[in-house]
Amino acid sequence: MVKDVRTAAEIIGGKAGGTSTLEKESMPLRRSVFAVKSIRAGELLTEENIRVIRPGCGMKPKYYSHALGKRALRDIERGEPIEFGLFEPG
Repeated sequence: MVKDVRTAAEIIGGKAGGTSTLEKESMPLRRSVFAVKSIRAGELLTEENIRVIRPGCGMKPKYYSHALGKRALRDIERGEPIEFGLFEPG
């Protein structure tokens, strides 16, 4: 059984849970959440100031709706990737 698991890992391109070379190369082509306008600390994150665009170096698009309506914890510059620590939790 161990041999089969190792063989399967080789077939899919690496160790289980790791990132393959092809996957790493495709990261810039993915999308993530970015500030499209400058946002001041305390301002709400809205559809007008954050969007899902390329590259994929910010928060995953599936969390976009989670960020909407939250207040920024600090100033966020236009073009900055949105991450969880930049807005209020909850």
